[in-house]
Amino acid sequence: MRSFQLLVGVVLLLCPAAKAETIFVGVDDYLENIVEEANDGDVLVLEAGDHVMSGWPGGYQIVISGITLTIRGAVASDGSPASGITNGQTDSIIRCLSGANVLLENLDIHHGEAIGTADRGGALYISSSSVTMRNCTIRSNRASDYGGGVYCTSSTLLADNCEFRSNSAWTHTWNDLGRGGA
Repeated sequence: MRSFQLLVGVVLLLCPAAKAETIFVGVDDYLENIVEEANDGDVLVLEAGDHVMSGWPGGYQIVISGITLTIRGAVASDGSPASGITNGQTDSIIRCLSGANVLLENLDIHHGEAIGTADRGGALYISSSSVTMRNCTIRSNRASDYGGGVYCTSSTLLADNCEFRSNSAWTHTWNDLGRGGA
């Protein structure tokens, strides 16, 4: 038994834990794939301009699950976000799931469309997570059920100096007009 414990200790020493890094992301990089490969504590710094989800090879959305992650955009001379994230597809742009702890800073998240089976939170879908947004704009997003801009369930959301505009939610039933456009 003692030799087994020693072997486990040696293996743990030889396999260092991944270190948190600062990763610079250009507008032509596959942001959704970079997030998928991110380690706990990483900080992603986005170049100014729109980061468009490509759909290949990672999909049309950013999925953050069970890690702490910061996504930080550039700031324009007037103080507004200069980095945008968009997908223009039938998914939420960012999904925070299963204990994710996320800081979104200086971002313009726009033109997400949560429709069909993924019908909640056009820009952000937050479930069982903690999200802080600072100096962000959530605009021109749609959902076919709840939360045109943001859908948040069993989670904590803090929005500091953020703007929500032109988001909408609707349903396809005759007696329901949608549930929350923010």
